[in-house]
Amino acid sequence: MKNQTAKPDFKKWDKWQRSFDNIEVELGRLYFARGMFDRLYNHQNVKSCQNNCFRIYLKNTYVVYLAMGIRRLIDKTSNA
Repeated sequence: MKNQTAKPDFKKWDKWQRSFDNIEVELGRLYFARGMFDRLYNHQNVKSCQNNCFRIYLKNTYVVYLAMGIRRLIDKTSNA
C-alpha cells in the first residue's frame, strides 16, 4: 500500500470557518440578551410592581430567545 498524504480541503475549511464565525456571533447575541434580560428582570421598578405579569413575560421571552438562538446554532437551513 502506498503512503498517502492528505491534501488540504480548502472548501471544507472555509465552510467550517463560516460556521465558527456564525456560532461566535450567535453566542455573542445570547450573552448580550442574558445581560439585558437580567438587568430588566432585577430592575427596582419591575421588582416593586404589584402585578408580576411583566416579570413572568420577561422570563418566558428570555427562554424563547435562548431556544431560538440554540436552534440557529444547530439548524443551518434558511428556515432557522
